[in-house]
Amino acid sequence: MTRSSSRAAGAKGKADRTFSAWVRSIGFCERCGTGRNLQCAHIRSRRFSRWRVDPRNAVCLCAGCHHWFTDHPIEFASWVDSIDHLADNYAGIMLEDLEQWKQPADWWETRLETLDRLPARNAIRPAR
Repeated sequence: MTRSSSRAAGAKGKADRTFSAWVRSIGFCERCGTGRNLQCAHIRSRRFSRWRVDPRNAVCLCAGCHHWFTDHPIEFASWVDSIDHLADNYAGIMLEDLEQWKQPADWWETRLETLDRLPARNAIRPAR
């Protein structure tokens, strides 16, 4: 089985194709407005299966904007945050992630104890 045929097989592949077509059906890049080379861009990485086909987690971008944002994640986050409905979507996704992740009651205290033991950054010297 070739890579392309294995990627397209099964319910996951069908869901990916269907979802991508739905996102691109808006017909223009939501950043620059072009109607060419449209792609489905995920706000939260699609490697997290739970968000892969969630309508709140995708925007339509042209290949150029998608590539640029992939290489500039801080600017992408800033752009998402500047658009009300996207910022609300992302905030909702992050809250759901936090609610799903069941950490022990003392999780943050444990992390704080670890952080308290770290040396000051200006005390760290590079090896020679």
